[in-house]
Amino acid sequence: MSSENVIIRYQGFSPSEITKDYIRSISQHIAENSSRNAKIKVTFSKKRELFKGMVQLNSAEGVFFATASDSNLKAIAEKMLFQVRRQHDKWKTKHREHTSLKDIPYEISAAM
Repeated sequence: MSSENVIIRYQGFSPSEITKDYIRSISQHIAENSSRNAKIKVTFSKKRELFKGMVQLNSAEGVFFATASDSNLKAIAEKMLFQVRRQHDKWKTKHREHTSLKDIPYEISAAM
C-alpha cells in the first residue's frame, strides 16, 4: 500500500524518531492486511501525561475504528492494532459464513 494512503498525525507533542518508526510500522501492518485501496488515518494527542489514539480504516470491506488511551504511546498503538485486526477478522469470518450457494463446490455422484 502506498504511504499516501496512510496518514499519521501527532497533536500537542512530537515523538522521537524511533517511536515514529514504530507507529509507522504498525500502521503499515494494518495496511498490508487490508484491501489495496484502503485509507488509514491515525491520530495521537497528548493531554498532561495521558496519550489518546484513534485509528480509522476505510476499505472495501467497510470502516473499522479503534481508540485507546494510556501513558505509553507504543501501548496505545498496539491496542489499536489489536482492535482493528479483531474487527477486520470478525468481518471476514461473518462474510465467509454467508457464502452464496452458487460458490459452493459440488460433484454430481455417478450413483445417482
